Amino acid sequence: MRITCLFPRRPTPYLVLLAAFLGLGACRQKQGDVYHIPRESGFVLAVNLQKVALKAVDWRELLTVTLAGSLGGRPSAGWTDRLPNSGINLLGTVYAFGNRPDNRDRSQLTLLLPLRDAARFGVFLREEGGQPAGEEGGLQFFSYDSLVVGWSPTTAFVANRKGSDADALKARLVKLHRLSSDESLPENNEHFDGLRQKPFDGLLWADLPKVRESVPTKPDVSLLQGNYLGGTVVFEQGEIVFDGSLFSDNKSLNAYPEFMAATADTRLIGRIPVPSPVGALALKLKPDAVKRILRDSDQFAVANQGVQMLGMTAEEVLNMLSGDVVMAVVERPAAAMSPQNVPAVYVSLGIRNPESLRRLLNNFKNQEFLVDKGAYLGFSMMPDVSFIRQANQLVITTTPALRRRVLSGKGPRLNAATAATLRNGALSAHLNYPAFVGKDTLPDAPTNFLRSNPLTSRLTSRYVETLKLNARQSSATTADVKLTVVMKNKRQNSLLSLTQLSKQLRTAAAIPADSAAVQ
Repeated sequence: MRITCLFPRRPTPYLVLLAAFLGLGACRQKQGDVYHIPRESGFVLAVNLQKVALKAVDWRELLTVTLAGSLGGRPSAGWTDRLPNSGINLLGTVYAFGNRPDNRDRSQLTLLLPLRDAARFGVFLREEGGQPAGEEGGLQFFSYDSLVVGWSPTTAFVANRKGSDADALKARLVKLHRLSSDESLPENNEHFDGLRQKPFDGLLWADLPKVRESVPTKPDVSLLQGNYLGGTVVFEQGEIVFDGSLFSDNKSLNAYPEFMAATADTRLIGRIPVPSPVGALALKLKPDAVKRILRDSDQFAVANQGVQMLGMTAEEVLNMLSGDVVMAVVERPAAAMSPQNVPAVYVSLGIRNPESLRRLLNNFKNQEFLVDKGAYLGFSMMPDVSFIRQANQLVITTTPALRRRVLSGKGPRLNAATAATLRNGALSAHLNYPAFVGKDTLPDAPTNFLRSNPLTSRLTSRYVETLKLNARQSSATTADVKLTVVMKNKRQNSLLSLTQLSKQLRTAAAIPADSAAVQ
């Protein structure tokens, strides 16, 4: 960018230096690959190569998967051995962006690679079988059967040419190269700009209205307008940590900041009579906020129809509930499964109006859905299912053993680590992953897919130990979510574990990692 400065006829050296400093700071086009990402992008992925390099990642596997999976090409034999001398800056950040994250239109996906030696990068492309495709708009181009690569002295632009005319694709890359910082995503979205400046190994960003076509149900775009999902991934020793946020600039959603702002009742969490469950969940919704949402959206009539069989209105049900839900799933052998194949589950619902609960249960008894057993109510269609009224809660159990434990008030309670997870958000969950996908824990329907999926079976048997989730509204415009994947191997970085897993999966699927030519 040309800088024009006005000076006196004989400026002093100090004035020249000061004017140059201020002029450069105020007028210069902002630099960095991130400013090639246009503001209309629907999603962005980023990898900090410098940080992942320090975590002993296998570059051969990581970049092979990135190129083959994201852009559809496969590198030539031994290409990763030549990578350190490719001209790519392996201490920079790689960005991928496009319109939709489902990859159905790969011609709209662009990869940005930082360069340290543009001349050497051109030699590398030629060695990898690329064909020179001219120079245009400040970019030199090489093409492959499936890829087009354009590069400047600082940045390489890589795009899949499938379904796209080569000349049109080159023109699009030139447009990205010449993009003004004023038209870039970081300059037009403060949420993304703040997110990218956080420490990260990986970064995810999605503009929800623009990616709605990837969602099978295709929710009403008006509900998503002005909403963004972003998060960072950090690969730590023995665990993967995803810190994400839902940013809402939608005024209709900002009216309910208290909807999921509190944590579940710690008393209910402390009463869980299962020391080491397969999975546990705690949820806290503000019933009054739910009523306001139903009222403002004119959905009370629909809600009333949904609870009609309870003999109560939706407002009466919400007035009865405190908004606290606590649940635990118990692992047990096949012999302990009930004839109805019901899993062993403990559920606690917080109650703030005991009289309304009494009326509800009496209504079910009158309809012969519930049978009075004295200390508890039995479900007539499934005898093992019990309803137990206690102080400020309604407990539902699905096995006689759980029922006896609740009624006696004796026996071990939830372990401290899991309880701490459940106390740390409006929505919190703790999952023993190997036990969850193990046989006979749950009915076949929820777990058949998990058991038959080779990725899941390997994660279960060799790598993943626990999943932990915590989410809550932190302000009127932001909801935060944290997902932690605890690995079985605590002595090595989790990214190395994932890379090892990827290599095993590729071997199992008979996909060569480093032998196919670029297609």
